[in-house]
Amino acid sequence: MKPALVRFTIKELPAYHERVADLISSRLNAAEIEDLTKFYLTPTGQKLLNGMQQNATVGATLSEVMADPDKPTSYAAVAADHKASTEAATKLIDESDQPALKEFAMKPYFTRVAMMAPAMRKLEQDFSNEPAPEFEAEIEAIMTATLAKFEAAKKK
Repeated sequence: MKPALVRFTIKELPAYHERVADLISSRLNAAEIEDLTKFYLTPTGQKLLNGMQQNATVGATLSEVMADPDKPTSYAAVAADHKASTEAATKLIDESDQPALKEFAMKPYFTRVAMMAPAMRKLEQDFSNEPAPEFEAEIEAIMTATLAKFEAAKKK
């Protein structure tokens, strides 16, 4: 299933990134986006970004899917997954990062960045709940073939 998931992700990621860019550009002006980008290129910003990527989790979302595959992903599951990855990422921050974080928190647009979090989670929820019939059919075919191999092996 991993190759199917990788193909699907590669195909869908540009559309997701475009939605994220649209959300950010609807809340911040060009100069603010440039300044925000500069922050995320600093060692502290890189720690946060890398920490989020390395600690990204879908535990709550996956639990929902396993409990009821036909039920849409909930906002609560997405929020729980974001919280877990954010907490893990912030553990990477140390005393040397405090000046950069304080400077970032003093930016006039910082509150708007923070206020984007619910909209980002909603965007992710909506994106994950969009139908993907080709992907679902491919996964179904993989599961059917795997089950057939398992049943054949049991008979031997």
